[in-house]
Amino acid sequence: MEYGELILLGIAAVIVIAIFAKLLKTIFRVAVVVAVLFGVYWFWSGGNFGQMTESKIESMLQNTTITELMNTHCTESKKESVRCKCIITPVYNDMNYNYSKRDIEQMEATNRDEMARIMMSSFKTKKPEIMECVNQKKEGALQWVGKIKDIIGSLVGLIG
Repeated sequence: MEYGELILLGIAAVIVIAIFAKLLKTIFRVAVVVAVLFGVYWFWSGGNFGQMTESKIESMLQNTTITELMNTHCTESKKESVRCKCIITPVYNDMNYNYSKRDIEQMEATNRDEMARIMMSSFKTKKPEIMECVNQKKEGALQWVGKIKDIIGSLVGLIG
């Protein structure tokens, strides 16, 4: 190869690398936007926050017992989850305030309809506290997503 061909090949390589870098930058920005949108969607639907409407809470309390709910949603690893901290624990505490542990166990074993009625009564008693807790968790999650978005935005700014 002659020097002229090498120079042309070098220029072509620089142009290809520049186009490739622009393409990667665009792909990265799209991926960041998709990731942020996915995170927001997850918090509203898959991350329990979207599931915490009043009717869904009521349906969660049907056909089960408070002990089953505690065992399912309030394990050691889930104690800070929305379901455990904001819904099940306040209902459980209200039930324990109004009934003895033995009464609750007896209802769970013999009269699930009565158990459902009592859980709904406790839910209605604690509803303002429950909804406030759910909304606080939702706001906290949105602030977290905003911080992540800001960090990613500054990273994209550094690349751009």
